[in-house]
Amino acid sequence: MKSAHTAYGIALLCALGSLLTSWTWAYLIPLFVSLPLGLVSLLLWRRARTIQPAHRLDKVVLGLLIAGLALCLGSLLVVTLHN
Repeated sequence: MKSAHTAYGIALLCALGSLLTSWTWAYLIPLFVSLPLGLVSLLLWRRARTIQPAHRLDKVVLGLLIAGLALCLGSLLVVTLHN
């Protein structure tokens, strides 16, 4: 990918998808959907950051990734303790 803007855009979409699917542990959806999307987003974010470090979407994508991971682990903890 040559354009940092394209990489940041795809990383943003993947991070948003990861965040939206990370809370539901029914049928292990985060394990097969949310975490792979988060990993793809993280890899694209790192590549885009090497191309253009000070981009306006840099902190947004990172914040969505951190929120998705926290939501995923928090909901896993709640489901584990509740059962």
